[in-house]
Amino acid sequence: MKKLFIIGFLFSLLCSEAGAQYRWEYGGGLGAANYLGEVGGGEGDRRDFVADLKLGFTRYQINGYSRYKISKDFSVKGNLIFVNISGNDNKSVNPTRVGRNLNFSTNIIEMSVQGEWNFYQQSRLSGRSGMMRGRKKKRTDFKSYLFAGIGFFYYNPKAEIEGKSYALRKYETEGVSYSPIGICYPIGLGFAYTINKTIRLSMDMSYRFTNTDYLDDASSTYGKKTPGSLDEKISNPNLLLPQNATAPSGKELPIAANYGWDYNNNVGLKRGDANNKDGYFLVSATAGIIIKGKNKYYKSKYKSIANRRKVVKKKTRAKF
Repeated sequence: MKKLFIIGFLFSLLCSEAGAQYRWEYGGGLGAANYLGEVGGGEGDRRDFVADLKLGFTRYQINGYSRYKISKDFSVKGNLIFVNISGNDNKSVNPTRVGRNLNFSTNIIEMSVQGEWNFYQQSRLSGRSGMMRGRKKKRTDFKSYLFAGIGFFYYNPKAEIEGKSYALRKYETEGVSYSPIGICYPIGLGFAYTINKTIRLSMDMSYRFTNTDYLDDASSTYGKKTPGSLDEKISNPNLLLPQNATAPSGKELPIAANYGWDYNNNVGLKRGDANNKDGYFLVSATAGIIIKGKNKYYKSKYKSIANRRKVVKKKTRAKF
């Protein structure tokens, strides 16, 4: 967490220093979030990308950002995002996952920076500038952009076991200790609509690749736990299912021997898919204010022009 706040502090200093000289945009917004991992999902084994999403587990995200325009086509954007994601095997149509009976939820605090390329831009969508009600039409601009970047995030997956919430990381459910800090790689597509050069309304869709497979606390095999202990229930919630339980589809569940620790061979049975990292989707709607800074050269030049105008005005005589 300390690393995240240090990076954020340095980023804010950079913004404040450069904002006096360059064109910046500041804003924030809301949106939806979902995740791709081991828990829940569709039928069969884990499938990549949107094919394995459960839309019923779409959650929310809140974001703030600062964008710096490098040129007409390129910008750099810094993000601070609060995300909530969750999943539950009992909502899956896959009997094997229902029998595994895992569930999780976690808040993610992400700090990231991304580069943006405007691949399509259209100015004055309202047509040529003209007069309307005695005023000149306001300029509007539309652009489409692609972006990619890198960031850091903090997460702490929790599960509900017998009506109580437990932070899963400290229980090492798979006998593995993992960090609460991860690295993400956002990539996506966005659209922006600018009003009067000062207000920008945007919408973007992105996927965050990560370097961890433990957003949902499930990755490889079950860890060895003391039989009958709370640790065993948290690691293997199949033990909590009632007898003769079935999947929502009505299919029979695999027997309990398919889950947990295999004491005959002294190995953990499969609990997740270690071949794929977890990730999360974000859809954001934001509003921002564009600030055009003026450097010392601009200010001095503007003042000289203004003073010159004043002098000319004084020397001009009225004519009748």
